[in-house]
Formats: sequence, structure tokens, C-alpha cells
Amino acid sequence: MSLSAESVQGLFIQIVFGCITAYLAKERGRSPPIWFLVGFFTGIIGLVVLLLFPSMVVSSKKITEPTPEIPVLPPLSEPEVSGWFYLDAQYQPSGPHPFSMISTRWQEHELDRSSYLWREGMPDWKKIEALPEVIAKLESETPPPS
Repeated sequence: MSLSAESVQGLFIQIVFGCITAYLAKERGRSPPIWFLVGFFTGIIGLVVLLLFPSMVVSSKKITEPTPEIPVLPPLSEPEVSGWFYLDAQYQPSGPHPFSMISTRWQEHELDRSSYLWREGMPDWKKIEALPEVIAKLESETPPPS
């Protein structure tokens, strides 16, 4: 039994199509051995069929619980401490105010840890309790009870 050059070439092409199809199947989350056979016996048609199927691979990113976003603010010790807004008791924005006004409202108990603040650079309104640097500054400026 002798193999002709044409039959060897045909077998080689079938193996190549099987390997390419198996590789792409693996990348798309499908069974490489099965798709090798599909590519080997059907050639380009098997490859096209594989590419028409949706990928079964879920994103390689790990799914984790969202972490709370802590805004990065310029240090309050810098001279530029103006431009603060707060929501009043009726949830109406008030501002812009210098930080000293926020501190005064804190000392007068018009603002507390559940009050909302915002300033440029923050993505959204945040409760004072979610802004540790602001709490530290407010509590350091509040005189002790007499």
C-alpha cells in the first residue's frame, strides 16, 4: 500500500484544520478534542461553524464585591479649603462655602456625620462619615463641651 503525494497532502491539510479548530475551540471555551474531529472531517466548514457559535468563556477578570469608593481630596491643611457644598435639612444644596463655614455648621449641630458634603474633585455627594479626613478636621476644630 503506497500513499500518493496528493493523499499525504490532503491528510496534512485535514490535520492542520483539526488543530486550528481545536485551538480556537479551547480559546472560546469549547471541547478541543471534539472540535479537532469536526475540523479534521469538515475542514473550513467546521472552522466557520465554530466561529459562528458564541464564545463560552466568561471574562477572565475575577468577580469581587465592589469596594466602597473613598474620594481622594486635596489635604484640608492646604490654603485652598473653599468650594464646599452641603445639603441642608430639606436636602437643598448650600454653597460654595469655605471649610470654616462647614466647621461652624458642625459646631452648631446643623451638620452631623449623616449630612452630605460635596466639593470639586468628588464624584458624588458623600456623607461626612464616609470622609475620614473631614471628620478628623471637624472634630479637631470642635471645642470640648463645657
